[in-house]
Amino acid sequence: MKSEKLSIHVSRILVVAMLLSLLSFVPVPSASASADGESTVALNQLIAQAEALKAGNKEFPLQVSQKEDGADVNQAFPWVSASELDALEQTLKFARNPLTPADEAIASLQEAIEKFSATIKADGSDPYFRLDPGPGKMPVKVTAPTNVWTTRAPLDNRVPADFAGSTHKMIPYPFADAQGKSDVLQINYVHNGKSTFGGITLVSPLSPAVNVAAGATIEFDVYYPKSAQGKFMRWRVRNANSDLDSYLRDYQYNNLNPDWVGSYNGETWLKAHHSINATAGNSSSFILELHGENGRTAENGMLLVANIQITEPDPNGVALPNAVNKENQSTVAPLKSVYNKENGLFMVGSIGTGAVTGTRARHYEIFVDGNNLKAEPTHPRGPNWLKSVTGEPLSGATTTPGLAEYNFPTGSYQAIRDSGTPGQYKNHGHVLAWYNQAPTWMRQIIPASLPSGYTGTSDF
Repeated sequence: MKSEKLSIHVSRILVVAMLLSLLSFVPVPSASASADGESTVALNQLIAQAEALKAGNKEFPLQVSQKEDGADVNQAFPWVSASELDALEQTLKFARNPLTPADEAIASLQEAIEKFSATIKADGSDPYFRLDPGPGKMPVKVTAPTNVWTTRAPLDNRVPADFAGSTHKMIPYPFADAQGKSDVLQINYVHNGKSTFGGITLVSPLSPAVNVAAGATIEFDVYYPKSAQGKFMRWRVRNANSDLDSYLRDYQYNNLNPDWVGSYNGETWLKAHHSINATAGNSSSFILELHGENGRTAENGMLLVANIQITEPDPNGVALPNAVNKENQSTVAPLKSVYNKENGLFMVGSIGTGAVTGTRARHYEIFVDGNNLKAEPTHPRGPNWLKSVTGEPLSGATTTPGLAEYNFPTGSYQAIRDSGTPGQYKNHGHVLAWYNQAPTWMRQIIPASLPSGYTGTSDF
């Protein structure tokens, strides 16, 4: 029994010793081996980058010219000469040679990629393709008002000479993102309801006085409360000898996703940017005039104006190359082929009715059948359950609910459907309701007192 136990102990000791000896001979990765692995990864990445350069992309594969001047390729699209490509090929061959040290292969391939990238050419003459044209002539500030504002005679003689009590002053930027913001011009607009409309005209010296070049732009930001809707009509500005107008009616008062939102005086405020082509010529002062809206009753309002400046294209910049389409639309690649090559799901569409032929057939594949599918032609008769607020029938809403209400112009949109091969061309419906071309019964849903079209009223 004792001899058996001794034998077991010896066996266990031998197994442990064997395991330790095996572990002692397992090679441990060295620092140099790790570095070699990293170099291999870096080299493979550079090789893949070089191959991608050689190929171009699916839309614009790289052309190889057998002539140094590229006379045998379309120079509107990317191309290189055969000798330029051969230089990259030789470096790739050197880099792939297993006898080439990794660091030498990486260095030579990096240099070759940089040189080859610089040789890829395209003259920018095709609107479907441009190489990176650079930043172009970015605008630079050339002058701005000193913000020492005084009132002056109105530019528009419909603005009352006394401005009906409108005033102005410079105030600190009042919103939460005030860090680094300069003071803003506050315009307190008043309309007395007697003159044509309210307004105020202000002038400030420009610093420096400059000879504004052609192509210069007047830029400024306007902060306005949502309650401003309909109170203001336009800005009239002057930097030289002519009046320039920019309308406030374009403001998106009910913008659901505004670029900027602030709070001031208990109201929600939004911001709009104005960009107006400046008048070329000597400019030493800047005139800013605010007009109210025609036909409004007596009222007042307030706006803030900031960041007024005149900019010009950077004289040291390089203009973007012109894109000149030298090919007829019947020979260039169809638009639908350019934009949905990946999976064919992206459809390129156009408005248009009737059989699909010519340009429509070549470039587009889905169509909106224009005015034919608005509410007036498609749903001319309303259901008889529609009643006025007093319970009376609405004009035009006397039809038994159902198909009798509708009148679809099938001939026009079915001509789209029946063009080409089955399913080649498709229809897309129009708006469900529109302020124009709406049937009589639909127009009566809104109050009769609300005029159609823009009137400047807060109900619009």
